Amino acid sequence: MSRRGYAQNLSTIGRRCSDATRIQSFPNDFPALLTNSEEITESHSLLRAEPVTGACDVIVYNPQHDLLMARMSKDQIRAVIAEWRTLYDTRGHQSDIGHVQIFEVRLTPRSMRLMSC
Repeated sequence: MSRRGYAQNLSTIGRRCSDATRIQSFPNDFPALLTNSEEITESHSLLRAEPVTGACDVIVYNPQHDLLMARMSKDQIRAVIAEWRTLYDTRGHQSDIGHVQIFEVRLTPRSMRLMSC
């Protein structure tokens, strides 16, 4: 297994993950949703389109990026869940956010070479 410390990782915009002893969360460098959206001017008789806004966050919970949650200790898992809850509550109380979805992205060894934080 690969072991990469946070201090060795840079996000694509140069954000350094600096502390290998704690969970870190930050806005995604390439979010699927943006905080502002342009008005949609095109229309189609079969499709309805409308602008959507939102936010995307990243949680880094272990310097060992290929570590499965099933291999983490109960205390480590509790810490991850606590961070999920914090982000869920924070985003859920924003007036422009209607839904909060939490999910984990599993990376292959090949895609991990391209991964930032």
